[in-house]
Amino acid sequence: MCYNQSQSAISEIVNWIVIYIDEWWNHLLDFDHTHLLSSVNLEIYADAIHHAAALCISEMQSRRAAILMPVVLVISRVMAVPAQDSGS
Repeated sequence: MCYNQSQSAISEIVNWIVIYIDEWWNHLLDFDHTHLLSSVNLEIYADAIHHAAALCISEMQSRRAAILMPVVLVISRVMAVPAQDSGS
């Protein structure tokens, strides 16, 4: 026993919670599967999410390039300068 309660007591608590949620929050849990969650609308939602994710990834890549470009230029200039002998 994980909660020091009998299975029947835990079952009663779960049942009470389910009834409470159903009575107080039913208006939020009652889905209109024939309109908002129809298969056609779900496909539209999926396409919109996919498109938004692609835009987000593209934006991240362009920001990364904008941040890294000056770093790359500095490194390439440093690499192009010949090393100087500290001499004798």
